[in-house]
Amino acid sequence: MKTYTQREAHKVLENHRKWLNNEAGGERANLRRAKLKYVDFRCADLRDVDLRYAYLKGADLRNANLRFANLEGAYLQGVDLGFADLTNARYNESIMDAINLDRAKGISIIALTTNIASDDAEYVKRHNEIVYCKELNVIRVQMLHNNLDTLQGDIEEMKEMIDTVYQCGCISKIKLKRIVRAIEFIEREAK
Repeated sequence: MKTYTQREAHKVLENHRKWLNNEAGGERANLRRAKLKYVDFRCADLRDVDLRYAYLKGADLRNANLRFANLEGAYLQGVDLGFADLTNARYNESIMDAINLDRAKGISIIALTTNIASDDAEYVKRHNEIVYCKELNVIRVQMLHNNLDTLQGDIEEMKEMIDTVYQCGCISKIKLKRIVRAIEFIEREAK
């Protein structure tokens, strides 16, 4: 895995821009398996860029054009994709954690916020967030109590995980029902 500095990454993108515009010296960007930790690609034209298995932890991709980009298997922890265009981008098997998809184009997000009463009398209510990404078929349940952090998987995996969490006594039956109802809603909306 080659590590790119900000300057090196921008040089690759400059040559990619030339390639997109059919200019002399242009070359399609190949950042496959590149280490681009915390790189600033705000407003970058990343159309058709090969970012397969790239390490993009903390990258800033706000307003980037990622149409037809290949992000398969990429590590995208903490990436900011706010307002980015992900139309026809490929991101199968990508690892996405704590990413910002606020107003990103080309990706469908269903987000539900539920207030679920806590078993513990000290906490009247807890905020639980359930997010579903249609293109990735990934559902994420943020659990802010009971020693649980986050559960993530496809709809079928999530149903099994929630049931397992309930069986081990980590959540109440009421919480289980509310989360299951939210998952069922997402399942209907995804069709």
